[in-house]
Amino acid sequence: MSWPAEFKISWGTARAAARLARALDEMPETRHALKAGDVSLSAARVLAAAHDADPGAFGRSEGELVEAARIHRVGDLQRVAAYWCETLDREHAMRGEDRFQARRRLAAHDSSGPQVHHRRDVEKPQSVIITLDEPPRRPDGR
Repeated sequence: MSWPAEFKISWGTARAAARLARALDEMPETRHALKAGDVSLSAARVLAAAHDADPGAFGRSEGELVEAARIHRVGDLQRVAAYWCETLDREHAMRGEDRFQARRRLAAHDSSGPQVHHRRDVEKPQSVIITLDEPPRRPDGR
């Protein structure tokens, strides 16, 4: 029996937990803050995504980003992390490091019900989140 089945969680949830655990191995300040209860699990996920964008730069900025996680709500922390990633993209572009552009992704999230994610590679570095307040309606109103 696999551990997702044993704990009655979906494979997607299991993958996300494993991805976060691997990232936390390289994020000592985040791991300590999470263990101490200073940041939420949701905030740790946001920081892990920032870490994935550029692990080296994240290591140099981890203290400031963890402090942002302590004082901001998750939605605001997502904006802080997106700004941080955009700043990195600009710095890498100025140095001609286009290898980071290939790692950027477009993500769309439907928050009107069960969370749905759509991801695809994009050519230019950008971060886009699309939120639908209500499901799209057909012309006949249904």
